[in-house]
Amino acid sequence: MMQHPSAHEISEARPRVEVGRAPASGFPPRGTAPIQERPARAMTIRRSLALIALQCAFVFVLGFMVVLPRICPDPERPLTPSFALTVFIVVCALFGGVALVWWASVRSLGRTWRDLGWHVDGLGRQLAFGAVGGAIGCLLVFSALLVTGISPSEILTSIREASATERLTFALIGVQAAFIEESLFRGNLLPALRARMPSKLAIPVSAAAFALYHLRFNPVSLGTKMGLGLTYGVLRVTQGSLIAPALAHAMVWLVAGSL
Repeated sequence: MMQHPSAHEISEARPRVEVGRAPASGFPPRGTAPIQERPARAMTIRRSLALIALQCAFVFVLGFMVVLPRICPDPERPLTPSFALTVFIVVCALFGGVALVWWASVRSLGRTWRDLGWHVDGLGRQLAFGAVGGAIGCLLVFSALLVTGISPSEILTSIREASATERLTFALIGVQAAFIEESLFRGNLLPALRARMPSKLAIPVSAAAFALYHLRFNPVSLGTKMGLGLTYGVLRVTQGSLIAPALAHAMVWLVAGSL
């Protein structure tokens, strides 16, 4: 008489597949849907402006208006190199770079750094155009100083007599400002605006936001920041990357930071 296998023997003979682990073949078990990554969410204008407002409140309101005048050796010149200023630069880099750029602009939306605009395709061309943009930015700053009554000789003397410590401080500020602000303005806001309007309108709108963000509302300062924002925006759109505008941004700080 033929004996049928028991339920226990059938379960022992059946190949086991561990939960949460793919079988040796590399394919998911039959009858199960393949695991799909969550699609990246697009950056919106509202979210972009909210992140910019947070950065503005942290750096300019809390930092330059409240904290730095109380901890820097010379409250009238808060950017004078000091240990307190160095600590402030590091804290700003952590808040803006980690919280606002990495987490709020990339990680939480499921985006990549390339989605934000950071890639090195055509690196040589990007660096060349970034250097040109930096020269234009420096000319804008010099022109603004001339308008306020500062002579060319005073400008050149100020640049020439800047100490190595001052130049290093301005380089640090320039690198972190270029990374954070280019990510927020030309990585987040400008593409979000271009999704709603043509580039010839989106670039000036983002440049106006960049000018207002610095909280200096005299005409010369607003005009200079507007010109810089236009320069960086054109570089972002024409080069398709944040490398060129970031290089130009950092160059302006390095050269004109002592003015």
